[in-house]
Amino acid sequence: SHTCCPPPSPPRSAGFAMPCFSYYRVPPKRGNTYGSEVRTLWHITAYGQEIKDARRMERGSQGMVGAGIYFADSLADCRQKAHSTGWKVRASVFLGKRKNIAKSEIKNYSFRRLQQEGYDSLCVTDCVTGPEYIVFNRDQVQLLQVERDQ
Repeated sequence: SHTCCPPPSPPRSAGFAMPCFSYYRVPPKRGNTYGSEVRTLWHITAYGQEIKDARRMERGSQGMVGAGIYFADSLADCRQKAHSTGWKVRASVFLGKRKNIAKSEIKNYSFRRLQQEGYDSLCVTDCVTGPEYIVFNRDQVQLLQVERDQ
């Protein structure tokens, strides 16, 4: 069972407590992880209302390396990468032990395949628009902010 609000020490941004509405908290509660890296990353989507209502993100059906949840370091990078528009999502993302690959090494990946190789996430390092981070499990994403993007 996953708990949400309130965290013992709420995250703070610009001196104000941020709302806690994410179903998941990172790092994941499951035991089969290989690393500990957590980063605050961005995602742009047309499905922001669905994410807000569900309080979690789901894998898309397709993408650069297959069905996953894709993130960028900054909102500006994310705007260049996104295939849809409408909502911006800022999240704490559990990258754990990250497998860095070049675009020339792209294959279809899955959570099971990464786990078999001893990794928790992927990073495509040589994208013109900056690194692309991909996770495959919704418990790797703790929502911090979901709002309409102008």
